[in-house]
Amino acid sequence: SEIAAEHARGRRLFVVTTNLDAGRRVVWNMGAIATRGDEAALKLFREVLLASSSIPGFFSPVLIEVEANGKKFHEMHSDGTLTAPFFVMPESMLSASTGSGSPFSQLYVIVNSKLGPEFSMPDRNIHGVLGRSIAVALTAALRAELMLISVGAQRHGYALRIAHVHSAFNHPSRGPFDGKYMQALYEYGVAAGKAGTAFGNALPDLSMRGSNKQQ
Repeated sequence: SEIAAEHARGRRLFVVTTNLDAGRRVVWNMGAIATRGDEAALKLFREVLLASSSIPGFFSPVLIEVEANGKKFHEMHSDGTLTAPFFVMPESMLSASTGSGSPFSQLYVIVNSKLGPEFSMPDRNIHGVLGRSIAVALTAALRAELMLISVGAQRHGYALRIAHVHSAFNHPSRGPFDGKYMQALYEYGVAAGKAGTAFGNALPDLSMRGSNKQQ
């Protein structure tokens, strides 16, 4: 109900999932769903949030019931990062050389990871290699998306601010969902926010320097 109220004020909350059946990105207008206000809307709202955070290899995809041409069936949705690290606007608008400009004047992006390559030696088995391959691919896609919106900022005249985990943050991690690592990362982010250094005005250095150094 609170999200529906903010939607009525003109604020928009979009969440992205990946339709694994269709192999494409889906952008959900969560405020519009919340505005419906019934039990079906609440169920869909929860399913979209769950699907958007269903990291491949860790959590199962979410089956969302849909209807097309009078027939009901279930679409399989998973983490939106598979098709979009984050959503700003359609790529056709970002890359357009002409147009009416962006619908905003400022863009803040929070990246909850490092942007440069990190040395890691996964277990030499199917699960270790597959997990490492997915992580490398997602980081590369994230860098590409950041470069795209940076070009879009220059072309369309909006101010771009990016916050990310600096390479100097070197707290040891014992694997995914390590509580101590996540707490240290949270405290790092809070400190950067209080110091006013969380967001940078320029695109971070995304070079591959140091990619072969063992940490």
